[in-house]
Amino acid sequence: MDDKTEELSDDFLKEIEEVLQETSIEGEEGEPKENETATEATGADTNGIQEAKNISDLTVSIQSALAKNEDLEVLRELCSAGVPPLVRGDLWRAFLGVNRRPDAIGSWNGPLDCENQSLIHQDTISQAIRCTQSEETQVGLSTTMEEVISFYSKSRNVTYTTETGWAELLSPLASLGLSKSDLFNCLYVLLAKFIPRDCRGGGRPFDLFRLLLLYHDPNLCSILDTRKLYPHLYLQPWLRSIFSSQCSVGVVHTLWDLYLMERDPFLVFFLALVMVINAKELIQETPVDTPVDDLNSMILTLPQQLTSEDITDLFSLAQYYAVRTPQSFRKDYHNMLFGTSRSVSSVSTGALCLPVQMQEVIDSLTNETAAGIKYFIVDCRPLQHFSAGHIQGAMHMDTDLLLHSPKDFSTAMDRLCDRIKQNGGENGEHLCFLGSGREQEDQYMNMVLAKFLQQSVPYISIARGGFLEMLRLLGARAGQLLEDFDSELCHQLYEDSRASSNPSPSRSDCNSDSDTEAHLGYYYKQRLQEKSAQIYTSLAAGWRDRSQRLRVRMGELWKSRQVAAYKQRPLAGEEKKKNGRRYHNLPENVFVIADDEEEEGEREEVGGAESELVNISLYSTSPEILHSFPCTEVTDTGHMATSHLLLTSKDLIILREAPDRAGWGRIKHRENLLTILKITAKKHHPDIVTFKFGHHDNGAIVLTHQIRVRLPNTRKATEAIRNTVEQANK
Repeated sequence: MDDKTEELSDDFLKEIEEVLQETSIEGEEGEPKENETATEATGADTNGIQEAKNISDLTVSIQSALAKNEDLEVLRELCSAGVPPLVRGDLWRAFLGVNRRPDAIGSWNGPLDCENQSLIHQDTISQAIRCTQSEETQVGLSTTMEEVISFYSKSRNVTYTTETGWAELLSPLASLGLSKSDLFNCLYVLLAKFIPRDCRGGGRPFDLFRLLLLYHDPNLCSILDTRKLYPHLYLQPWLRSIFSSQCSVGVVHTLWDLYLMERDPFLVFFLALVMVINAKELIQETPVDTPVDDLNSMILTLPQQLTSEDITDLFSLAQYYAVRTPQSFRKDYHNMLFGTSRSVSSVSTGALCLPVQMQEVIDSLTNETAAGIKYFIVDCRPLQHFSAGHIQGAMHMDTDLLLHSPKDFSTAMDRLCDRIKQNGGENGEHLCFLGSGREQEDQYMNMVLAKFLQQSVPYISIARGGFLEMLRLLGARAGQLLEDFDSELCHQLYEDSRASSNPSPSRSDCNSDSDTEAHLGYYYKQRLQEKSAQIYTSLAAGWRDRSQRLRVRMGELWKSRQVAAYKQRPLAGEEKKKNGRRYHNLPENVFVIADDEEEEGEREEVGGAESELVNISLYSTSPEILHSFPCTEVTDTGHMATSHLLLTSKDLIILREAPDRAGWGRIKHRENLLTILKITAKKHHPDIVTFKFGHHDNGAIVLTHQIRVRLPNTRKATEAIRNTVEQANK
């Protein structure tokens, strides 16, 4: 290490030590009572110094690699343990490839007079406030961002709107203190290579996302379609800003560290896929009559709950879904969404399911790639064509049976479903439907596909080009891969269809490979083809745990909004509880299950006005709820109201179902457990339980009110109440 490097290392070490001292957690006041405490403090200091030295060494190593223009793979390996904040800006510039770009904005002194200049000014101020609390710094950042956006708008002849997401993209970059030139170049590259084109309602990015969701979770896709929650409603802000619009700047820094290192523009689709799939339970629990805007708001704001510590799990899950997805979609969509030329995709809008290029299917079947996906081929050609040659192990599904012999078709469907149960799913084979390649013959295959999708069978794709495309690609190798292969008949089939169908070369042959491969992502060939099996193996073991952790984190935000409004809420009849009847012959701390011998005249119950609605499922499963029991509340008028008895560590809650809104209810009672003085049940109706509440007054027990419910599982409920009350008394 040269003298300059040593000097940098010392400076970084001093700086980081100062930061650690300033931000270290202070202990409790006073001197340590035991030597053990002092020893622990000394150990923590030692660990902190060692951590600082490690960060310093890593920072110096990264700076050295940047100075030498090391390969991006080297930088990625150095950053595998995290990105030091001091070099984050330099690393982002390197991964975006802007280090050697010219200063396009440096000589521009044009007026800030764009069509929507006031909107640009307003949005940049809002983003600057997100970046820093210093008013002086906010002014500098907003001015710089406004100039960059204005110059980009004029140079590209594009009118700025908030929906473009430019200000949201700039804020994480500006917070790193990048120069105006670097900000412009980074924005230019992000918009050109990482933000999909056509991010508006009905655009191709949303078609692609729906196909990916349909492939991995057709049931959820159907639920969202039925409820008219279309991808563009919640996905647009995520895609246009790479989640910057919904996450704090600190979280975005951690997220973009990994995102820019991967250099895969499609990764944002899988990050979004993880978000939506992990919100499935929340979506299912919301009532069907919930307004679309409310449901969309729930999904849109889920990333706000993420912390920097959640990002690793988020990316691990996104990579898991990526390697469990056919990779053909990258070539199909890349030039259209990210490439330099606006080519037309061969995937039609509203495709029934995810198409797979035939070459990818052949590679999987012949083990010529390390891809983690193995396909089970469902051959939907006519029987005579199937008999003339088919893929080894393929199952024939005669689509003519769908119309001519529904019973036989149902039997074939059952056979295929049994095969799916045995060998399909996350760790098994994915279904790939193969047709003849002729539109007229394959129309029945689409009907069969629809049948499976209606049954929410995941991992379904269709081989583009059909059997004719397979013959063309296999050529002389057809006899090796195909079983019962009749070369003459298959050749005749191919020749007969050439004139009418004229199958064009596959999309991979039509596109410029050099242009497409250059933008597929730095690690597309290296990581998703050569190493996809290893990635899948390493991720599959823990993906469920990661998914559960992330699901909990995202669910907390929505549930807390439902629960927070009702915690410690004064309920109806609160004033009435202050007074009540006095009983002098009752022992203190009465908690017994006894016969209810009171006279009806003594019965006193607290009613009241209606409280706000809550989602029963979300409220009942919130963290504060320890037990939940269905019950029927007996009102003071003798009416029966379907309700739920809930227990927290401190309260007993009666949640009465709303008769006019399924799945929702109103909190009618929230009683402190320590105010329960007696629990009684009638001799002949032990399932009808009365809870009596009150307080002590000069040695006397004052019963203030009571609640009566019918509990189907009385023994279990009262035992839970007894245990919870005893814990509360402790």
